Amino acid sequence: MDMDMLLDYCAIQIDGEKAAGKDAVINIRFTDTGDKVSLILANGVLNHRMDRQEKDADLTLEVGKMDFVNSFSARPTLRLCVSPENCGCPVIPWPSMNCAAALSPQIRISG
Repeated sequence: MDMDMLLDYCAIQIDGEKAAGKDAVINIRFTDTGDKVSLILANGVLNHRMDRQEKDADLTLEVGKMDFVNSFSARPTLRLCVSPENCGCPVIPWPSMNCAAALSPQIRISG
């Protein structure tokens, strides 16, 4: 799956009603492919920009492509936060990416 198709798949996973009124900018650097992407959530819609990193991003992820893909699978390999309301991680309106899916050595998060 090429990167555009992968990010389009991410966009259709967004629940527009739940994401309404939420805004987020997420930079992703894929550590294995070198791709850089910005995801922009606005008005319940997730858009992406290839080869770009936004200066005002709310969150920056450094992750391998397959780790990112696996976060959307039925059997995610990433650990979820035990207590999302207390961990301080940003909440992302993806089914398995809440709390950035996140506290895993394969994913580095800043923001």
